[in-house]
Amino acid sequence: MPSGYIPGVHGSEKYVSSAETNVSQSYAWLVCGVAAIAGLLFGFDIAVINGAIVFLRVQFRLTDFETEFAVSSLLIGCIAGASLAG
Repeated sequence: MPSGYIPGVHGSEKYVSSAETNVSQSYAWLVCGVAAIAGLLFGFDIAVINGAIVFLRVQFRLTDFETEFAVSSLLIGCIAGASLAG
């Protein structure tokens, strides 16, 4: 098979140039890199929230329900911030 050959449906075939293949591959690597960094940062946010729970409970004298609500609110804020940032 020639380089750049993409098998088509029902016999339709397409040949792409190596420049198009390189652009597609570079874009895929960029998307994967951004997703990996976003996952790392989101995990870091969760770890920071987890470490802060003890101090929040003591400082604000929170009950179990209030602690759960505070943590849920912080996580929703992290999701919203990550979504709006890109």
